Amino acid sequence: METTDAQINFENFFNKNTNGFCILNLQGLILHSNPAFHQKLGFHPEELKQKSFLQLIHPQEATLVQKRFVQFIQNGQSNKNRFQHKEEGTINLEWNVSLQKEEKLLFVTTRHLDDKYRDIEERSRIYVNIIENNWDAIIFSDIGGKILFANDSASKMYCYDRNELIGKNIETFNTTEASEKAKEIVSSLKQFGGWSGEVVHQRKDETVIYVHLTISMLFNNASHPIGLVSNSKDITKIKEVEQQLIIAKNKTEEANLKLSEEKDKVQRAHQNMQASINYAKYIQDAMLPKESEIKRYLPESFILFRPRDIVSGDFYWFTFTEAKPVYTEYSDFEQKTKVLTGFDNEKILLAAVDCTGHGVPGAFMSVMANTYLNEIVITEGITEPHLILSRLHKRIRVALNQESTDNKDGMDISLVVIDREANKMCYAGAKNPLYLYQDGQFKVFPGTPRNIGGPAMTPIPFEYHVVNINQPTTFYLFSDGYQDQFGETTGRKFLKKHFREMIQEVCTLPITEQQTIFENRLAKWQGTEPQTDDILVVGVHLAPTLPETTNE
Repeated sequence: METTDAQINFENFFNKNTNGFCILNLQGLILHSNPAFHQKLGFHPEELKQKSFLQLIHPQEATLVQKRFVQFIQNGQSNKNRFQHKEEGTINLEWNVSLQKEEKLLFVTTRHLDDKYRDIEERSRIYVNIIENNWDAIIFSDIGGKILFANDSASKMYCYDRNELIGKNIETFNTTEASEKAKEIVSSLKQFGGWSGEVVHQRKDETVIYVHLTISMLFNNASHPIGLVSNSKDITKIKEVEQQLIIAKNKTEEANLKLSEEKDKVQRAHQNMQASINYAKYIQDAMLPKESEIKRYLPESFILFRPRDIVSGDFYWFTFTEAKPVYTEYSDFEQKTKVLTGFDNEKILLAAVDCTGHGVPGAFMSVMANTYLNEIVITEGITEPHLILSRLHKRIRVALNQESTDNKDGMDISLVVIDREANKMCYAGAKNPLYLYQDGQFKVFPGTPRNIGGPAMTPIPFEYHVVNINQPTTFYLFSDGYQDQFGETTGRKFLKKHFREMIQEVCTLPITEQQTIFENRLAKWQGTEPQTDDILVVGVHLAPTLPETTNE
């Protein structure tokens, strides 16, 4: 019998599909399976023939599946079960079954769920990390109040070892006053599923603490209560302030006002603590130059900026200086005369800065560095990059009192000054290099091997490099965050060597394509690995400036 095109197409679909397929007779015995199916379960194809499909399902679930098998065929719904791998325990598969009436066969489709479960596990790990590192005491118990889990904050708040807490009842913390409130809490849990308010608890040593308690009921998928979760915040200090206010009220109005202000101060301090990180981000965002302003002067440019935390120790800096007259002073006995000797051209200044640390400490350093760069260039009018770095180094050491303390904070920086009219670019760096592509050649200009700020040492003058940009030029400024990022699959850093090779691969492409490649390569390399450090990469392409023409 000739094989039709339809049969060939079906065979290709059946055998090459990544989903597992198998064909059963009406008794549930396997007649045929595709490679994806028997490979998922670790069997040879011949081992599966005439084997009952139900025998592949985990014994704890197979009985229920057998009872509902006909129902599954009728409604075509998807099912999720554990299947028995020949050698590696169990795997999770989603499957459905359909009846082929004409052939009197059953067609089963399976799909792997392990990837989905890994995502769930990763999210669960994040949730556990949030719970474990929460400042509030978080306790999970069964519906009767028997403690199943308590975080470190709960252990510290109630002065128990964590292992001691497991198995105790949450009523262990109740004082007489709290026990009287228990009826109200139980009633609210039954009626509303939760309760929130203040209670008086006792620690292991029977000392009393005031607690703001939020307790909620946990339900399973069938909406049956299965446990309780409580969130407790120690408000003893706030309660003590309130007691002081009550006592002071009977004395003088002035004392009452002072104590009220003290209470407000405590509450504001707590609120400010919660908002400090977000406010630091607001400050840093306001400090950074707008990309639209950079694009105005450097239209073919990109900035890849990814803080490790909410705020960053890395930052990029940009400014533009207008042309200004240059005077030379001459002395003729008692008279001094200034003579105009020329004009200083317009300048574009761009820097990538990597401050000590990341997060809030690094962000404070970045604000300081940004302020000093603006003062040195805009206020003092210094535009030579090596002089800017020397002046910045002195400012940082004075600001951090590094002459008389052990403070070693500082920063690495790469800085360029672009003079489009003169068709030249000047570069100076503190540790961080400049990568440049021009005329078919890739060049590396190393930074001076010293920091901005940091411990006292014999100063090395900052090196000064001049690049002619009368031809197309592409250059890159960056911190070490990209090359220090660990990869998900390798567990190793990206490394400076691979970073430089990647730039050499893409430096001839349009700048927007380069940015996309940088972002995609980082995402693929990092995967689910946590970000190691702040990441900053700045890329710029300069087209040569055409000379002005005059009509005679």
